[in-house]
This record gives sequence, structure tokens and C-alpha cells, in this order.
Amino acid sequence: MDWAVGGAQMDGPLSLEARRVDLALAKAFRLGGVTVDPAAHELAWGDTSRRLQPQTLKVLVALHDKIGQVVPRQQLIDRCWDGRFVGDDVINRCISLLRRIAMESGGIEIQTIPRGGYRLLDASQAADLTPDEIASAPARPLAPRPQGLTAFVAALGLLIAAGGGIFLYQQLDGRRPDAVMLKPFQIAGSAAAARTMAAAVPGEVAGALAAAGLKVVHPDAAGSSDQAAFVLGGRVELTGPDLHLTADLEDARDHLVLWSTTFTRPAVQMQAMQEQVSANLAAVLHCALDTSRDPHEQLAQDTIKLYLKACALQQAVDPPEAEIVDLLKQVTGRQPRFATAWARLALAAAEARFLEGNPSSADALRREASAAARVALRLDPNSGLAHEALINMKLGRAPFEQLHREIRAALSLDPRNADLTNDDGELMMRMGSLDQALEMFRRGVEMDPLSPAQVSDLINELINDSRNTEAQATLQRALRIWPDDNNLRIIRLDYEARFGSPASALAILKDPDARPQKVHDITLEAYRRLAETRRVGRAAETKAFIVWLKEAVASGQLGIDFAAPRMAAFGDVDGAFRLAFASKATVPAIDPEFLWEPESVALRRDRRFVALAAKFHVADFWRTTGIWPDFCATPDWPYSCKKELSLVSLQSLRDQP
Repeated sequence: MDWAVGGAQMDGPLSLEARRVDLALAKAFRLGGVTVDPAAHELAWGDTSRRLQPQTLKVLVALHDKIGQVVPRQQLIDRCWDGRFVGDDVINRCISLLRRIAMESGGIEIQTIPRGGYRLLDASQAADLTPDEIASAPARPLAPRPQGLTAFVAALGLLIAAGGGIFLYQQLDGRRPDAVMLKPFQIAGSAAAARTMAAAVPGEVAGALAAAGLKVVHPDAAGSSDQAAFVLGGRVELTGPDLHLTADLEDARDHLVLWSTTFTRPAVQMQAMQEQVSANLAAVLHCALDTSRDPHEQLAQDTIKLYLKACALQQAVDPPEAEIVDLLKQVTGRQPRFATAWARLALAAAEARFLEGNPSSADALRREASAAARVALRLDPNSGLAHEALINMKLGRAPFEQLHREIRAALSLDPRNADLTNDDGELMMRMGSLDQALEMFRRGVEMDPLSPAQVSDLINELINDSRNTEAQATLQRALRIWPDDNNLRIIRLDYEARFGSPASALAILKDPDARPQKVHDITLEAYRRLAETRRVGRAAETKAFIVWLKEAVASGQLGIDFAAPRMAAFGDVDGAFRLAFASKATVPAIDPEFLWEPESVALRRDRRFVALAAKFHVADFWRTTGIWPDFCATPDWPYSCKKELSLVSLQSLRDQP
């Protein structure tokens, strides 16, 4: 048989590396929990399906053909573009799109091997780079313009690309260039891992930003930075088993360092380190560009330093809210027409209010946040950050339907705001529209894939929607990137105690290095008793746990939002209703999310549930907006939601203690 490629006759079959990807001939395959149908250009997982552009799907097929192995970029070009000249931005764009799918579907990971290529893994294969892979990563000649870093800033490009133009660079008349110059990262020592990382960083930043259609300035022969407002550079060093990376952001005019940060992780965790660094650099670069494009006034260097410090602190595992508020007060005091600083101050004060235990101090922070948001909106009426701050402060003070209107109005002004998108998802989830909420949370992660807060919200909703396989895969990946994030630690404990391994939950509680921080002792004890009850599985322990829950709620130590779903899950549905109807319906002290947890399904199937939802102000939302919870449309449901609600006296329910 003759084998022809491009009209040339060959004596035998081509090797896989040389064979062009033909989607029409490629067979369907499964990858993690995803079914890939190349001929139909479609991916499907769970109840979700997604069509991909042919070129992106060709890249996925080529990676899958050598799953678990490194596929060089040139091989992707040969197999997916017939060897034609293709810029790094095109490949980066395809990889970024596939990583979005990986994040949504779970169980899939695309690793970037520095200066080597890409490797596709499913959940069972996912692992950090080995020391041998780090030391022997194949070198790839660098083009005159830096090109190709790995996940370090391909993820940065994904984050910025999803921002929908929020970073668009434009030259303002008489103002500084709205761009960043990327310098090669320096190497301390001669370790292979440090060389690999340093060679990759500037090129990947360039490729990622180019893939997003954003302007990047490269040093010319003389090293001039006239076309940039800021210069990003740094150094990498391997000390023992650890990789250290320092990044510096300079003012392009005089090369004064405006902000600097360092990262340290074991070298075998290079992939996770790159994604962690990407998230922090992306956030601070965003803030830096805020300062270069402000239409009202130029910012002094000392003010920019304060602003960048505040932005960097907001990326911390445990953000020091009081310090952030103080820094932003200094910024707005120095530059009173800097709209974005006022908006960030409003949001920081609103966040600090929720953490403040002193009522008078919390009220002062609320007033401060409101005033700052009003100033920001006078300067920039379309500020999504300022609208978000105002909405956050109304939680528990305004009806859910009003919050819904205001979130949607703010999104119409700033549709690519990931935090507002998540706010919309959180509200819809608490109102029982779980499908719509999941869509919003996925969109939020797509816009900001390297934010632990966005990913945490997505994981919570996946758990609420009983998508446990995807939730576990997403949680495991997130913990590799942000092992110290307290919210993720809480989610891990919560999941293991409720649905996963009781032994794992008990082990977490016993290990001070794994146990989440800033969690009340009574809550940790509740998780311990829950895990122990599930582990033993005997009726006597179950009864004792239910009695303990009732006593903890009666004494005010534990909320009904924890107790009721657990009681229902263990069969005491009547007791859960009695306890819930007897409690105070105070939002946000009692989070209506408990109504939609998987353990509450027995409550939802009981017609008393509609009255319970009315007690916690959720039914008002259904009635006024016409947006009914998903379960109400379930065929053969035991009752009609609308009919039951028509029989409920809302005020009498709320007057109960």
C-alpha cells in the first residue's frame, strides 16, 4: 500500500510524530471523565457538551496520541498545521482554551514542560515534574523575541485574556505608554532547574499576552524601555531542593523598583509553582496598569508603591484587611481623583466589615466603604469594583430580589468582572437555581482561573450539585497550586466529613499542619462527630450525634444551617423541620445555602420545605422575580411549589422566634 502525504509517495507508514491530524479519521476517545468526538468537534462530560474549533481539537488529539509523554511544540506545528509557520501566540491560545475545558470538566491536566513542550495527563497520571525531568528538560532555541514559558504565564495569559479587554493597552495623549516590558530573568548559579525556569519566564509572559491580543514591549539592542510604563524582570535560583523566584516591577522611566516579590517551592513542584506565581503577577500587573491609564491624574512613584503593596496583600492566603484599608486610604489621600483606588478601598472596607467582631467598628467600616464607593462612582460610573462593594454591604440588609437587580445592573456595566459574576452565582445558588449558579461559577473561573476564591466557589457548587468526581478533581488540583489556602482546606475537611473518607477527615482534624485555621472549636468538633458517626455507622452513634446537634443549636453554639441537613441525612426529617422553624431567620448569620445541600433533599421533597424557604426570605425572591428553583420543574415532584407558596403566610413565619 502507498502512503501519501502532501502528494509525496512513501514506502511505508508514517511515524506518529510525522502523521498529520485528520479529525474526520480520528476515533472518539475518553479522557478522564470527558468523551471526545473529533469528527463531531465535540467534547462531553456529565450533562455538559462543548464544541471546539477544529484547530484546538487537533491539538488535543495530538496530545492524546502521546498521553503522558512530552509533545514538543514543533511536533504540534507539524501535526496540526502541516509544518506551516505558526507563532507561539496561536499555540498558546489553543492550550489556554484546552486548559479552560480541563478546569471545567475536572480530571484532566495539561502540563507545560519548560523549553520542552506539553504533556496531557488524566487524573490518575497527574503529578509534579520529577527531578530528572527538571534537570533534563530539552533546550529549545529562543527566537529573537522571547517566546514560550509554560504554565507560568500561559495561565497569566488565560487570566488576562478572559478579562475581555480590561487590560487593553492604549496610548493616552501626554501620558505614559500603557504597556509592560519583559526582561529576561537572571540565573543565580548553574542549576538546570533554575536555567529552565529563567529561560521560560519572559517568553511565556510574552506568548501569553500576545495570545490575549495585548501589547508587550521587548528590550531592543540598547535595552531601551521608552515604549513601556513598567518593566518586569527577576531572577531564579535553586538552593538545595527548593526553587526560588524573585520578580521585580520597575518604573520604565528611571528603573526604580516599585514592587518586588519572592516565591519558594520544592523544585519538583515547578508546575504548581508556575501557576501560583502567575496568579500573583497577573493581579499586580493589573493594578500597575490601573495606575498608568487613570484619566484624571498622574500618580507619583511613592503612591504607586503603596497601591501595588495593597494589591499584593490582597493575594495573600490570609489578607490583612486592616493593613490593606490603611494603605488604600493613604493612596486616595495622596491621589484623590484615582477612581480605581477608591473602588478598591470600598471593597476592602466592605470585606473588613464582615470580619470585624466589634459592632461599632463594623458600622464605621460600612460607612467608610459606602463613602469610598460613592466617590469611585462619581469618578467612574462604570466601576464594577465600586458596585460590588455596595452590593456586598447590602447583604442581610436588602431583599434578595433587590440584590439580584443590582448585581445584574452592575454586570451590564462591567460584564467581564469575575467577582460580580461569582456574586451572581452565589445569589442564584442560595435561591435554588443551581444550574444557573453553576454556569456563573464556571464563567467566573474562566475569567479568573488562577483565583483560589473563584475556584473555591466553583468547588462548593459542584458539591451542592452532587458532581463529586469533578469537585474532587478540581479540589485536588487547587490544593496543589494553593496548599496553604484556608478556604480550600475548609472545603477539603467539609467534603471528607460529609461525603468522602471519614478516616481522612479525622486525620485532617488531628494534624495541625492540615487542619484549617480560624475555624471555631465547636465547628471542628461538629465535623469530628460527623466523621466518627459515618465511620462507625451504628444506630446508637447516629442517635447520639442528632441529640448533640440539637443541644448545640439550642445553646447557640451551632447554626441550624449546619445541623438541619445533617439531621435530615440521618433520617430525622421531622426534627430538622422543627429545629429550623424554631430558629431565627437572620441573614447572613443563617446562610440559606443549607436549603440546597445534597443532604437536604429529604427536606425539599417534603411540602413543608416551601414554608421553610419562605421563613428564610427565599420564597420572596421566587414570588417577585418569577425565577423558581430547579427542583420545582422536576417531573412527578410530590407537590406544586407555586400552590404551596400561595398557602404560606410569610409574615407569620418570620414572626416566629
